[in-house]
Amino acid sequence: MESQAASLFRARIAKGTVVHADEAAAWDNLHERFEIKRINRQETHSLDGACANMAEEYVSRLRRAEIAIHHHIAGAYLLRSAQESSWREDNRRTALALRRASGFSKFELRSVLRGDKVMRRQRHQPLRNKLDLNDRKQVRVLKKKLRVSEPELAEIVGRIGNSISAISKEVTLQRASQPPQLSMHLVS
Repeated sequence: MESQAASLFRARIAKGTVVHADEAAAWDNLHERFEIKRINRQETHSLDGACANMAEEYVSRLRRAEIAIHHHIAGAYLLRSAQESSWREDNRRTALALRRASGFSKFELRSVLRGDKVMRRQRHQPLRNKLDLNDRKQVRVLKKKLRVSEPELAEIVGRIGNSISAISKEVTLQRASQPPQLSMHLVS
């Protein structure tokens, strides 16, 4: 297979290109057309600028795609599968770098690249189980939920701690221990 690849390289790669290869004998006759940087992978993976890591990574991804995605690649479709994997490999890093630099999610970036307008959803803070009295928004939400005033909330936190579940239980117990208030409405 490597001997077939060598003839393909001679036909497709421009003369004078620097080619990185391992120590396989099939690459020996490429020296006449290209500058070859060779690496013996049994000794090291990189030496004096020579490495074949990108080729190894590509072949590894192709094998994993065959196992995990395609389950089998018939000989008639091998070229197309290799071309698709090559395209994915070429565009994987640029798309990831662009997404990281832009701050958009994968789906938002796809829309932006197509020219669509994107509405960015607000990122919600993760739920917390501790009350931070300095966080005005959290205090406001908890006061509203428990129907207590800010001084009552501060007193409960000072007495039992800042666990939201403990605060909720304490408010429930206080309400249960208070006698119900009767309201009298005079009807005339």
